Amino acid sequence: VPRQNSSWIILPTGRTSWGLDWHGPSAQDAWQSVDALGAILKGHTPWHLWRLPDDARVILVGHSNGGQGTWYMASRYPDRVIAAVPASGYIKSQSYVPLTQSRSAHFIDPALRAILETSLTPDDNDLFLSNLVNTPVLAVHGGLDENVPVWHSREYIGILKSWNPTVNVRFVVESLHTPGRLGRLVVSQRDNFTEVRTVNIRTFSIHSRNLPTGDLVINGIDVSIATSAKEAGSVRLRFSVDRPGQVYVLDNVQPSGRMSTALSSKGPVLIVISDTRETRSLSVALRLAHVLNLYHKLDAEIITDDHLMRLVQEDQVGGGTLVVIGNTSGNFTTWCLGRGETPFAIQGTALALQGRSLGGDSVGAIFLHPHPTRSDDNVVFMLADDPLTLERVVKLFPVRTGVTVPDWLVISGSSIDQRGAAGVKGAGFVYY
Repeated sequence: VPRQNSSWIILPTGRTSWGLDWHGPSAQDAWQSVDALGAILKGHTPWHLWRLPDDARVILVGHSNGGQGTWYMASRYPDRVIAAVPASGYIKSQSYVPLTQSRSAHFIDPALRAILETSLTPDDNDLFLSNLVNTPVLAVHGGLDENVPVWHSREYIGILKSWNPTVNVRFVVESLHTPGRLGRLVVSQRDNFTEVRTVNIRTFSIHSRNLPTGDLVINGIDVSIATSAKEAGSVRLRFSVDRPGQVYVLDNVQPSGRMSTALSSKGPVLIVISDTRETRSLSVALRLAHVLNLYHKLDAEIITDDHLMRLVQEDQVGGGTLVVIGNTSGNFTTWCLGRGETPFAIQGTALALQGRSLGGDSVGAIFLHPHPTRSDDNVVFMLADDPLTLERVVKLFPVRTGVTVPDWLVISGSSIDQRGAAGVKGAGFVYY
C-alpha cells in the first residue's frame, strides 16, 4: 500500500497472531486501535488537522486469514465500513479444515454434534453476508491458490448476489499470491418510522447513537423509548421479543452463547483456586494464565476462594472474567450456585443440573455463570471430582479459535479420551 497523504493506515495485531482469527476479542482489538488513534490525535493540538471523527468509518483490507477477517468485520460492523477488499479469505473454519475427519465424527450423536457446532455459528461469515448488500466489496483471489481454494471467494460472491443481484461487488482472480438456530433482523426505513422485523430472535440491542429519530416499530409494535435513554450517551438498549405481541426494553444482559465469550474480559482474568497448597489446582491455574498471555495477551491473577469471597462481601470485585477451578466444596462455588441464577446447583457434595444430580465417578463440568457484581462479565466454572477429570475439563477451555464449547458441557469417565466430542455426556445453552 503506497504512503498516504490524507488518510491513515492502521495495522492492528488482533491481540496476537492467529489468536482468534479476527473474531470476538480480536475484532474488538482492531476497532479499539482505530479509536485509540483518534484519541491520540484529538489529545494533541498540533495534530488536529489529521484527527479522525468519532466512530470513524474505515476501508478494510486483509489477506488469507486477514481476508477472512475482513469479511468477518465488514459483515458484523457494516455501519463502520466504507468498503472491503478481502483477498484469499476462507468462509469459515469448518470449510477450511473440515470437521468430517475428526476422531469424534465416527461416534458422535447427531443431536450432540449440532449443539456443539452452534458454538461456531457466530463466526460463520456466510450467514452474515446479507449485511453487506449496501457495502462495496472487491474480492481478490489467487487462481492457483493451493491453501485457500478460489472456491471460497466464488461462494462469497454467489451468496451476496443471492441476497441482492445488483450488489456493488467485484471479483478478481489473480495469479497465486503470497504475502442452528439462525436468527435474522430485517430493518426497513420508512418516512417517519423505522420498522424492525425479527425471525428466531429472542433479544437484540441498538446503540443509543444509532437510535432512529422517528418512531421505532418492532414486529408491528410501536416501542416507546424514554428521552433519558436516548440522551444517555454511549449505551446499548436491549429489546426482548421472546413473547408474541410483546416487546420489552431490558436491563444490561450478560453475554452467553458459547464459552469463548469469557475471553472478552473487561479486565485481568481472575483465576480462583481453593488453596495455594492444593498443587493440582495451582498447576492448572498457572498453565491457564500462561496460555492466556501467550495467545491473547490477557493479564491474569491467581487468588484463593477465601480471598474472592472477601472481595465479594466488600463489593471490591473488579471488571474481568472469573475462572473458578476445583470442585463443589469451595465457598464461592457454594454461594454463587446457591443463588439459583442458572440450572446448575449443588446437591450434597455433587453438582446438579435442573435438579438432576451429576454425582458419580469422574464427573466434570465447564459452564458459564452470571458474574456476581458486573453484568457485562462472566464466571467460568471448571469443576471435577478428581484431579484426572479436572485435567480433561481444563482442556475444554477455548484457548484457540474453532473450539466447539457452548455455554455448558459435562463429561464423565475416560470415554472423551478415545472418542473426543462423542464422549461428552451433555451440552447446551443457558439463558439468564
